[in-house]
Amino acid sequence: MTKKQIPEAFSLFKKSVVCATDKSKRLYTDALVLWLGVYQCLQLTSCRGSLEELFSERSFELFGDCARKQRGEVSDNSGALIQARQKISHGTLRQALCALYRDIRKEHLWKGYRVMGIDGSTVALNRSTPALRKAYPGGRDHKTVSRWPIIHLVLLLDLLEGIVMSANLGAKYGQGAKSEQALALELSELFEENTLIVGDRNFGTFNIAKELSDKGAQVLVRLNQQRAKQLAGEDELRDGLDREVTWAPTAKVREKYQYSREEKIKGRLVVKEINYKEKSICLYLFTTLKVGISEELAELYQKRWNIEEDLKSMKLQMRLKDIQAETKTAVEVELYCKLLAYNITRGMILLAVDGTDIDPRRVSFALAFLIVRTRLPEYAAQPNAQAKQEVLNQILVRLRRAVNPARPNRSYKRQVYGRRPARYKVISSALKN
Repeated sequence: MTKKQIPEAFSLFKKSVVCATDKSKRLYTDALVLWLGVYQCLQLTSCRGSLEELFSERSFELFGDCARKQRGEVSDNSGALIQARQKISHGTLRQALCALYRDIRKEHLWKGYRVMGIDGSTVALNRSTPALRKAYPGGRDHKTVSRWPIIHLVLLLDLLEGIVMSANLGAKYGQGAKSEQALALELSELFEENTLIVGDRNFGTFNIAKELSDKGAQVLVRLNQQRAKQLAGEDELRDGLDREVTWAPTAKVREKYQYSREEKIKGRLVVKEINYKEKSICLYLFTTLKVGISEELAELYQKRWNIEEDLKSMKLQMRLKDIQAETKTAVEVELYCKLLAYNITRGMILLAVDGTDIDPRRVSFALAFLIVRTRLPEYAAQPNAQAKQEVLNQILVRLRRAVNPARPNRSYKRQVYGRRPARYKVISSALKN
């Protein structure tokens, strides 16, 4: 590892994102704006604090070819950065994220397939302005509407490597609200050959399986018991069932999505009982795959639950809720910058375990993110390439040691704590009234 020149965080960013963004003569190019956002996320600083990165040599490489660059007149006023954020399109953000994914991914495949998971979550913003409430209305009950904007976020993520390929966002509530399925189908244009899409019961519907199959992707989705019984016909839903089926839409689905009677999907119905968190769960799976036995498909589907851990890491370590922007475009830019920073950290993990037997999913993301963001300033402060490479090798060694222990059979059960006592006592007379 010492003789090989290994890229670090900025090199990973520059290699892919700069090529994916448009060239401009403005001082604040799209690549520079995105790097400042990534640096802000890695260093957990404010927008004003990230502007100190403007005076580093690496940021100078991202400047547009303008007169201010030639004269060296760079201001640390945040107004220009805020204006530049408003000029970045959503297509540029998605293209930059996808380009970074394709540059840092490795060859972690399942029987020749790139396993992609798709799932959604909500992000409640901590800023409330009229523009944000209009773009992303808050939830409501029968009396009031929440004043906090809520974003509906859908991710397309590599299940074996943990890298985000693309993302889509929209409103969770209001007139312009979009479902997880609608946001996910807008990402189908990014599917590559030999791609396997794994989805939970929200995506276990005929129209989703049909749309994904028409885009050339293989499908592995979980069904509810009712749909599984319809596909099984006269067969009993027993453990180990694996049979070929033809999925035809119901009359209600044909009317809603304008399907003809000839629209059908050929695949397999797989039933497998598994143990998850000391509970017995019966999985009803539909897949268009022709390879893999029921045990392998059930084990593969369980990897979809990695997305829940990834979303947790993004919300805690990347602080998805802590977005300081106050306009719709700026919120999207800041959100995508956090996803770029997440991918860069994952890319450093893949570089560290490359050539070893370590599963990249075993490396603690929380510890890896801490290592990357704390050692990044030390790496940048080194005087020459040799010294930088030595620091980078130390970072990679630390990442290889940040492996979570395997504890399949615990000698003790997890402690379950009861509810905390109420702060105030309940007045029995008030309950009677």
